[in-house]
Amino acid sequence: MNIAERKNRKNKADGEDALLLTTLTQLRKELDHVHNSLNAVTDPLLIDGLIFEMNAIHLKYQFYMRLCKERGLHALPMAAGKTS
Repeated sequence: MNIAERKNRKNKADGEDALLLTTLTQLRKELDHVHNSLNAVTDPLLIDGLIFEMNAIHLKYQFYMRLCKERGLHALPMAAGKTS
């Protein structure tokens, strides 16, 4: 592998790392939005739907956190009060 190929591979990995961290940030924002929505509704069906959405976001977050850990990236975990 020549120098240009190595540099290209490193740039691609750096971009993937940045995308992982950006995705985690976005998932945190989505979870905050769902929490705010949950505090604003009273209908049982809406509450159930929001709980399912929270669980789905949490599972996605766990998946991306695992990928970050495998790559040696440091990402902030969800706040203790923000998990389901």
